[in-house]
Amino acid sequence: MAGESRPVWASWKHYEIQLGIAGSVALAAGLQAWAPPALFKPIKWAFEVLKSWGLFTFPALVSVFGLVLLLAVRLLRGLRITLGLSNTRQTRAEAPQIRPLRWQLVAIAIVAISLITWLAFNWLLEIAAKANDSSSARIEAIRTALTIGAGTGGAVALMLNARRQWLAEHAQTHTESDSAQQRANELYVQSVEQLGHEKAPVRLGALYALEQLAQTNTNQRQTVINVLCAYLRIPFTPPSTSNVLLYGVSNDEIESLQEDKETQPEESPSESTTEAEKEQELHVRLAAQQILTRHLSNEANPGHLAADYWPGIDIDLRGATLFDFTLPKGANINVGQFSQARFYGHTSFANATFSSPASFSFAEFKEEAVNFDNAWLARGADFEGVEFSGETSFEKSRFGGELSLGGDASEHAEFSFRGTTYKKSVSFKNATFSHAPNFSESKFFAAAEFTDFGPGQSFSFAMRKPVIFADSQFYGDAIFAQGLGYRLRIPADFSGAAVRVDSTVETKRVWPLNWKEERLACDSHGTDSASGVWYKVAAEE
Repeated sequence: MAGESRPVWASWKHYEIQLGIAGSVALAAGLQAWAPPALFKPIKWAFEVLKSWGLFTFPALVSVFGLVLLLAVRLLRGLRITLGLSNTRQTRAEAPQIRPLRWQLVAIAIVAISLITWLAFNWLLEIAAKANDSSSARIEAIRTALTIGAGTGGAVALMLNARRQWLAEHAQTHTESDSAQQRANELYVQSVEQLGHEKAPVRLGALYALEQLAQTNTNQRQTVINVLCAYLRIPFTPPSTSNVLLYGVSNDEIESLQEDKETQPEESPSESTTEAEKEQELHVRLAAQQILTRHLSNEANPGHLAADYWPGIDIDLRGATLFDFTLPKGANINVGQFSQARFYGHTSFANATFSSPASFSFAEFKEEAVNFDNAWLARGADFEGVEFSGETSFEKSRFGGELSLGGDASEHAEFSFRGTTYKKSVSFKNATFSHAPNFSESKFFAAAEFTDFGPGQSFSFAMRKPVIFADSQFYGDAIFAQGLGYRLRIPADFSGAAVRVDSTVETKRVWPLNWKEERLACDSHGTDSASGVWYKVAAEE
């Protein structure tokens, strides 16, 4: 079956055993071909002795075959035990099972040594009987036979010593591995405990200790990331006026805060201490963010080495409070959870890759710019209920899954979706923007929904600027309608925009008021007319 794993002893890791068997067969074949006949005289003599005992009759052959088969199976099993292998399924993290040496193997070794010594003794005595000086030859035969027995015993002893050495090395490896794992566990527990310390330097040290632990122990990386995310999810109120530029408060707001501070009563020592502690905690959180983000990219960046990349990381920052949160160039995130998070200062997910659906639902982006340029969201994203307060850019980003964006934008928020590609359906239902967004050069390969998208409801266009869809392309449904199905009344620019109509696919298109479809005289978009016909979006007269 495809789902079953092969035994460890048959896997490619132990190919040397298979090569050893093949080499032994080749060696035997070579000896059979060119070895001198004298080499096989002892073997021939042994067969003659066995034949004289009647061991080559049919019943005896069956018995001998069964005995040899059992011995072979037992020998192979003993060999696997000796090498520390097992034919049971094991995961890569499991260590090979160590078994004690069986007494049957010892008995077989003793019998084999005795048999080889006896055969050599009889064969050499037979040769010595034919010599001229039979007495001296017999003494030499006995000496040689005992030497052969001793050599055979020495080979067995060498095998046992090799096994003993392997066991010692194996035990040493396990001892070192257990010690390293114990040290890692102790460091992890100690660092986690220090994260709750009242002193900021102690917390900083704990963060860097956890980073070093994850760098040297790959199986601890996701655990360390989870701890960092959990720390950042702890509720935190930033300091009021100190280092405000760090998390993106405007100059006017700084002056206002300073004036309010001058008119307020002088702070008590306890209040000053609280503000200092908040500022120290802010530095600790910034360090946690840097540790979290600098291991997400396999590209070299300032302050980041490609070798520091931790692949397959999941990030859970739901409800976290983040400051100047910026991912490095080429960041790769498996699962990204940022729902209900609060982002202060400049926030950048530019050039990032999200392998799983990304969630930013009900997140708050405060004050500064938000950058998703060239981001690749392979399985879409959820931006429902998001609050944007600054310039937001999704230029040339790609959405491989469904996108849902509906939320509020402050009067300072400007949006650009120029050159964005939407592979799946996209919904801007109930999205509220104070400035007209830019969708120029975008490609909508599936349904695009812009319902409830007008003054007083979704988009507030007091500035009288049009929503720009110039040079955009629509391949599926395009719905610009209000709640009751009426055509949306918004200022818009569809110059150069086109829609592909496939007669084999049922689509629905409702354009804003004062806009309609007109068939193009020729295919200016390089599309085969057999797969669809291109129309342009033109202004109604």
